[in-house]
Amino acid sequence: MASGAVASASRTRYWPWLLLLSCSRVGAMRFDEQIFSKALRTKVIGQKIYCHPTVPSTMKLATELISQQGAQSAHGSLVLAEAQSNGVGRRGRAWEDEESCSLLFSLVWSPSGFTSIAEVMPQLVRLNLAAPVAVVRACADVGVKDAKVKWPNDVLVGEAAKKLCGVLLDFNGQ
Repeated sequence: MASGAVASASRTRYWPWLLLLSCSRVGAMRFDEQIFSKALRTKVIGQKIYCHPTVPSTMKLATELISQQGAQSAHGSLVLAEAQSNGVGRRGRAWEDEESCSLLFSLVWSPSGFTSIAEVMPQLVRLNLAAPVAVVRACADVGVKDAKVKWPNDVLVGEAAKKLCGVLLDFNGQ
């Protein structure tokens, strides 16, 4: 699972994800699944949306989704929340958020066609590096020119370099 910002490779397809991002920056706004679905231009990624007011962790729910549906059936599913009570960051650190002021989601990405973990690992490493770069490019596309990557997984914005997001890839081998 990884940040949804990597779901599309072309610049014209970034904006549905940034629709989420812009809504998350205004505390009074809520995610609008209908607007998002209409704006989405992908065939698989984000077509199944599970939106919750509050969850322990979107990552935990995405992992449960894989267990319930199987990795290939859950592929492309997007698990969103307005708030998390037990969010997960890098190295098991807690991820804290302010309700309706954070972009909280997990994307189930299950690559097919690989016969071993050794084959898929280079792709996962590239995905982990590409995801924050995709967020920065998407920000630039909507006029946020000062976004930058703080390696390995954070995106910072503004002169004060405030954290806009973190990208966490969790591989469970399924």
